[in-house]
Amino acid sequence: MSQIEVEEVLTKIKKKEAVIPGTWDPVFKTILMECPNYLSDIIYQVTKIPKEYIEENLVFKNTEYPIDSFDEKKRISDVVVEIKKNHIILEMNAHYYEGLMDKNLSYVEKLSSITMKIGAEYPRREKIIEINFDVERNRAFPESEKTIYEFGLYEKEEHFLYSEHITIYHIDLEKIRKKYYNKDKEIDRFEKEMLLLMETDKEVLSELSKGDETMEEAKKKLEDLSNGELFTEYEREQMKEAEERAIKRYELKMAREEGLKQGKEEGLEQGKLETAKKMKEQGIDWNIIAVCTDLSLKKIEEIK
Repeated sequence: MSQIEVEEVLTKIKKKEAVIPGTWDPVFKTILMECPNYLSDIIYQVTKIPKEYIEENLVFKNTEYPIDSFDEKKRISDVVVEIKKNHIILEMNAHYYEGLMDKNLSYVEKLSSITMKIGAEYPRREKIIEINFDVERNRAFPESEKTIYEFGLYEKEEHFLYSEHITIYHIDLEKIRKKYYNKDKEIDRFEKEMLLLMETDKEVLSELSKGDETMEEAKKKLEDLSNGELFTEYEREQMKEAEERAIKRYELKMAREEGLKQGKEEGLEQGKLETAKKMKEQGIDWNIIAVCTDLSLKKIEEIK
């Protein structure tokens, strides 16, 4: 968003016409941790683990992974839960960038090593699931109508499953939002739950959550968070990011203009040299060439 758009959203939040989006990390974490029915329903909709089983066995775990060596970088996931032998990472990806999938895979690998049980004959691995919420389309994926991508360890050609130990999901939030606003297809309940994380307008949130106790609870939590201390932090961060984007756009514009200017100057210089070369080949006096091309006699002498 531009700085003007950011200011418009912030003004609406102050007027209580909008809320802080659930895609912002602090809100995302709080919504999932303080609205257990909403979290359980999302996990069920994605993984198909029975909802009753999730509700009975869900335990929140430490999101900061232990460091095993002095040069290892600290890793912190957004939300990590355990459901018996299922360990689930939930990650909000606000932006797509090269290396995003490697970063998220490193969480899976780290959690896998932590939860591995050493048995008498061989190590026993517990199930690791990662659910990624992608605000921007993941450009590593092909264009399709899918809104949820599922990845596992499969044989490349015949596609049979090698191990059930790791499953990674990516939810395309941008595609769901476009589907809702284009009105081309009716959205289902899960897609409404995902829109609840993205939407800021209170009227739209009321429309999405109407008559659904789980979503109304999550909507109420979004409103409460937007009226509290988190807003000050959100406002400061959004204005800072908008300013940084404006600076980058300005720097890019200046770099382009400088590049065009340099290109024109280099082209003009090259044209002078080519003209001088042709005039020399025709035996024209160097002084005349210098007047016509604005080149020094020394430069003309160097032309071969």
